[in-house]
Amino acid sequence: MIYKKLNHKRNDWAFLIMKTNMKKNLAFILVSLFTLSLVSCMDEKFSSSPSDNISIQTDTVDYNTIFTTIKQPTSVIKIYNRNKTALTISYIKVAGGEASPFKMTVNGQKGQTFSNIDIFSKDSIYVFIDMTLPENGKNTPVVVSDSLLIMCNGIEKKVILTGSGQDVTILKNDTVETNLTLTADKPYLVFGDLVVAENATLSIDPGATLYFHNNSGMKVHGTLSAKGTADKFIVMRGDRTDDIFTNVPYDSVSNQWNGIEFISKNTNELEFVEMRSGRHAIDLWNDTLNQKIVINNCVIRNFGGYSIAAKNSDVKIANSIIANSGINAIRISGGKLKATHCTIASYARKRSGSAVRIDNSDEDVATTVTSAFDNCIIAGTYSSELALNDFYKANVVNENFNVIFKNCLICNANTGVPYFISCVFAKTNSKIFTDTERYPYDFTLTDDSPALNMADADIAQTLPNDIYGQDRLADGQPDAGAIEKTTE
Repeated sequence: MIYKKLNHKRNDWAFLIMKTNMKKNLAFILVSLFTLSLVSCMDEKFSSSPSDNISIQTDTVDYNTIFTTIKQPTSVIKIYNRNKTALTISYIKVAGGEASPFKMTVNGQKGQTFSNIDIFSKDSIYVFIDMTLPENGKNTPVVVSDSLLIMCNGIEKKVILTGSGQDVTILKNDTVETNLTLTADKPYLVFGDLVVAENATLSIDPGATLYFHNNSGMKVHGTLSAKGTADKFIVMRGDRTDDIFTNVPYDSVSNQWNGIEFISKNTNELEFVEMRSGRHAIDLWNDTLNQKIVINNCVIRNFGGYSIAAKNSDVKIANSIIANSGINAIRISGGKLKATHCTIASYARKRSGSAVRIDNSDEDVATTVTSAFDNCIIAGTYSSELALNDFYKANVVNENFNVIFKNCLICNANTGVPYFISCVFAKTNSKIFTDTERYPYDFTLTDDSPALNMADADIAQTLPNDIYGQDRLADGQPDAGAIEKTTE
């Protein structure tokens, strides 16, 4: 035993000596590599020939419409040296100097002019551009522009810097305690929650725009009355106006803001409203309140979760487009729903639920549900875009699961259940709409769409014009969905 212990100690010493030598060798190698790199850089030849020049990632930085007094996301310009020799940039400067709203950072230093900047062969540098505009006192956007000038080997190159400054009314964690109207004079920028108190009514005028910052939204305890017109939609969207990638706007990306949560016993109304690119658009998920909402001529699209989620509520939807939700476009658990001439379409690339889901239970607690879909389209990429979950599994229309679809076009594989009257069932690859591949999508009907001329004319009489004001009764054969196919 003693011999083994001594032998073990001898091995530990040997290991420590070897480890120390390895550290010394590694340090020597790193120092040598750094020295070689430094010498290589010092020995690199510089070219002053105009034929050896820089290339720039872009010729324009466009901030689109930005909000005055609010610092915008930083833009990045990359300058390349693709030559076999090093180059010296004589200057990089913002043409407007210190007065310009565009501010520059190069090599970690802020300034409006930089001189004698070296770029080694096959290397690059970054130029960061920031922009903050003062209020301009106008209700409409004011265009501002400048340029970034870059001189190398006698050749000056220019990058256009541009944007439109929009004054906004900022609402930061505001609570509406008394009746208030938001006008269309200039947009609103919402930070945090815009709360409507229990006894207050928030009205929104036609043409008003509400931009919501990340993790911001609206909570309605009182009443919301948002009524636009066919030519002046009310818009609710995220506040990012720039691009996430080239020609891909942030506005096309879901989960930009929270949506509207209703905690109200009153009847809320949305008419000619477009909501887009948030998490959950209309949240009526409440155990105790019998909430009521009327949604007419609205576009609700590109939400990461539910577009409309209602529990034990009374929901009426007409002439509306509800499209491209990450979970369900419409989720109903108990309560009442009536949908007339709606286009309910799910073509989002990443999603986890059918276009429509209807239950009469929640967490094994049974309830009743009454739903009527008339002259609607329910379509998407799933073979079954309709999920009907009767807690009692009666497989028949009954007082607990009173669900009827009349003259609807539905992508649904389960056509045998007795909930359908004069419906047409389409496959997922049916050419129903004009464009379901590219944002923002085009849900007008194709010339050979199976939704053409299939709507019930008597029901169509109650909504003689489609969402865009087109006469759906002109040819005597109205189409299903929110958009009537016209020959114009």
